[in-house]
Amino acid sequence: KHSRENGRQTLKRPLFHSYDLSRFLLSLIVVAKMQTPPEMIWEQPECIGDVPKKRSGHTLTNSPSTPFVILFGGCESGRPPAPTNDVFKLDIQDPEKFYWAKVSVSGPTPTPRWHHSATLLPDGKTFVVFGGFGGKVQPLLNDVWLYNTEADSWDQPVPGQTTEVDGIVKLKVDWANVPVPRGSHSAAVSGNSLLVFGGDGGGGFT
Repeated sequence: KHSRENGRQTLKRPLFHSYDLSRFLLSLIVVAKMQTPPEMIWEQPECIGDVPKKRSGHTLTNSPSTPFVILFGGCESGRPPAPTNDVFKLDIQDPEKFYWAKVSVSGPTPTPRWHHSATLLPDGKTFVVFGGFGGKVQPLLNDVWLYNTEADSWDQPVPGQTTEVDGIVKLKVDWANVPVPRGSHSAAVSGNSLLVFGGDGGGGFT
């Protein structure tokens, strides 16, 4: 469209060309689709096999090198409830039917515990267990254990091997700056290190 202002002819451009308008509307549609929350649905697959008893404070660790999820420990339902050191494998290959199997582990094993941490190492087959709440004899723990998901075996780092006497776990070698016993903490692997933060050390949260 043309108009005259102060004797000069000017050209009034439309706010949007049809091409620009279509691109603008398309971008709005794309943004709207991206902002639409995804649909999330809960499903409960059938579980068969040696299903663990009800418990809390356990860990479930994914094992990328195997088709299993590994359950360790936890406080088992009962009268009275008590911590355990059970190991179970959950086969999740069939999305409609999961299969539980209890693992028989020979050799030294961690003492029963719950609210510990179990963190997968970079090798994809080993997870490291630290601390947790124990039983009445030793309610708090700060020992370290390694579980090999392919060999189904427990081991300990040589410098930090522990000994158990009358239900009390003690370090054979004293480390400098060893974390105080605790549970309900968080743990994460960064490079070649296990980072532990916070938790309940018995005298309150740390």
